[in-house]
This record gives sequence, C-alpha cells and structure tokens, in this order.
Amino acid sequence: MIKRILVALDGSPAAEMALSVAQSLARQSDSELVLACVAESAEWALRATDMVERSEWQECADYLKSQAARLDPLTRVSTQVLEPGDAAPGLVEGALQLHADLIVVASHGRGGLGRLMLGSVAEEVARTAQVPTMIVGPRCTPPPSRIVPAALSGAH
Repeated sequence: MIKRILVALDGSPAAEMALSVAQSLARQSDSELVLACVAESAEWALRATDMVERSEWQECADYLKSQAARLDPLTRVSTQVLEPGDAAPGLVEGALQLHADLIVVASHGRGGLGRLMLGSVAEEVARTAQVPTMIVGPRCTPPPSRIVPAALSGAH
C-alpha cells in the first residue's frame, strides 16, 4: 500500500507534469505527497551562513511551497529540501529518510548524446532506489482520477 509519495521537483515543466501525475495517484490511493528538491550546491552545507548558498536553499524551499499551494486543497502535502549534492543520490537517500513508498521523477526525454553527456537522474534513481520509482515521460498526461491501476488498488 502506498502511503507516502516522494515527488522530485527541479523547476522544469517535465517535473511539474510528474507532480500532476503524482497528485492524481495520491488522490486515488489516499497518499501523502512529499514535494522534494535537492539543493545542489555542496558548498551550502559547508557554509550555511553564506548568503549565496543559503539563497539557493531558500529558493528551492520557496519553489516547493509554491508548488504545494497549487495542489488540490484535499491533497495531503509536505515539502522537503534535501541535502545538498547530486540529485539522484539525494533523492534516493531522501526517500529512505522520509519513509517514502514510491518515488515519482520526471524524465526530460533526452536521448543519444544529450543523455550520454548529462546523464539521467531518473534512470539512476530507478536503478539505485530501494523503493519503487515511477518515471513520468515528457509526453505523459495525468490519468483520469476515476481510474485506479489494479496493482495500486490492492486488487489481485
């Protein structure tokens, strides 16, 4: 049973589409959403008083709060800025610390050389996470709220 869904957000339209999909799933499964982003400046952890790095952390926190405010008021939601560092390991560790039952992450749809050069956070999360990961592609649309996939509804 899914009780807590960690949704990885990075400010991209693809991530916000993943949030829409996650919200639909949360409604269907009566789950809590945890909106999360990784503060990607490792320097912030070392110098928390430095305004540049601190503003990056605050910007991430403000963004998560703005996304939470857009959600259906009946959706149970919290926000979490994860430890600074690389996105994929931060999301995997955050999911464990927050006791998430599912991670929802966007795929930006890069292929070929772009994927080789930039890597794929979604792929790394799916490969290394200890909880199931749903990767939402760039052309995905949220499912209708009345449809509950059998695997998630508890039906056999």
